[in-house]
Amino acid sequence: MHVGRPVCLDGDSGTGKSRLLRGFGTAAAEAGFRICYVTAAALVNELVEAANDSTCPEPSPATDAPVSLP
Repeated sequence: MHVGRPVCLDGDSGTGKSRLLRGFGTAAAEAGFRICYVTAAALVNELVEAANDSTCPEPSPATDAPVSLP
């Protein structure tokens, strides 16, 4: 976690990817890190728009907002 690398899991439906990522995110948030959940589609859209505009996308309120844990 201290290196700051994104986490991406790939696999078949029902193999526990979302459950693992929620666990990682919860542990990170409890350790004081900021977390952000983004769908692959949203990430690709942001990157395509940035490439088309030759810009670096700014964090949006939706992706930069704190995540509340249950």
